Amino acid sequence: VVINEILPSNTKVKVTDPFAPSNVDNGDPDCIELFNAGESPAALAGWTLTVETAEGPLNFTLPEATLSAGGRAVVFCTRNRIGPWVARFKIPEEGALIRLRDASEATIDEVTYPSMKEDESFARYSDGHPVFRVNELPDPGRRNLDNGAIEPSAELHGIDLRSFAAGQPLRFQAVATDDSGIVGMTVH
Repeated sequence: VVINEILPSNTKVKVTDPFAPSNVDNGDPDCIELFNAGESPAALAGWTLTVETAEGPLNFTLPEATLSAGGRAVVFCTRNRIGPWVARFKIPEEGALIRLRDASEATIDEVTYPSMKEDESFARYSDGHPVFRVNELPDPGRRNLDNGAIEPSAELHGIDLRSFAAGQPLRFQAVATDDSGIVGMTVH
C-alpha cells in the first residue's frame, strides 16, 4: 500500500469516495489517496497516516477496512466533516512529509511533497509508480493518468540490419519523450 496522490489545497476538485457508491460526491475537501499496488488484499485496521507540520505531527488512524489488490482509499482531510475516512485536519499547502505506518508502527511509505498551488496534487505518474509529479488535473479516487501538457512522442532511429535472421529478435533503436515522464513504451 502506497501514498498515491496528495491534494493539499482543494477548492473545486470533486472527490469520490471509492468505498461509497459511485454516484456519491463528497465535495471538495483536501485528501490523501492510498493505493494497494500489491497482488493481495491489505487489512488497514490500526494503520496510521502522519502529516509532519511545523506545529507538530497530525495523526489519523485508518478505519477497519480491507483494500483489495489494485484498490484505492481516500482519506478526506477537513475540519468540516465527520466520518470513518475523515482526518479532522487540513493538509499544509506549503509542503510536508506524510508517513504511512502499519499496525505494528513500521513505516510502509512516506512522501515529502513541495509547496502546492490551489487545486494541484502531488501524484505518482501512474498508480503505484515510484516517481511523483505535480498534477494540474487531480483525480483522487480514480486511476492516475499521464495528463501532461505535451503529447508523448516516439522516433525510430534505426534498425540493426545484422539482426535480420529467421527466428531471431530484431534489434532497433527508438527514442521516446514526454513532459511528465515515460512509464513504458510498446512497439507493434
